[in-house]
Amino acid sequence: MNEIEGIDKCKLLERVWINNNFIENIKLIDRLSMLRQLYLGSNRIRKIKGIDKCVQLEKMWLEDNRIE
Repeated sequence: MNEIEGIDKCKLLERVWINNNFIENIKLIDRLSMLRQLYLGSNRIRKIKGIDKCVQLEKMWLEDNRIE
C-alpha cells in the first residue's frame, strides 16, 4: 500500500507522523481542520492537495520526497 486513506475520519487529529515509508499519496487531508503538525519525510510524495485548507497547520516536514 502506498497511500493513506481514511485519515479524514479523524476530525480531531492534530499530529500526523508517517516518516520513512513508501507513501505516494495522502488523500483528504484538507478535512483535518485541527491539524497542527504534519511529518511525512522520506516518502515518495509528489503532490499534497488541499493543504491550504489546514489553517491550524504550524509545522510541516516533507524532506526527502519527490515534490513537484
